Amino acid sequence: MPSTTQVIRISVNDAFKADPSLFDKLREGAKKAGIVNQSYGFEVEDPAYIFWMIRASVYCCSREHI
Repeated sequence: MPSTTQVIRISVNDAFKADPSLFDKLREGAKKAGIVNQSYGFEVEDPAYIFWMIRASVYCCSREHI
């Protein structure tokens, strides 16, 4: 099945840096929407940002239904 990968760069504040588990709520919401392949990490050169990589399956109807 085809999939799409998105890389999102997010600016984080001091509250997030103190408690990165805050991001779990966002990831859980994405998981409920069907995005189960996720990864994230702090930017090496500027830890004020994180990169969130998500991969979602792409559902497409057959040509008969277009």
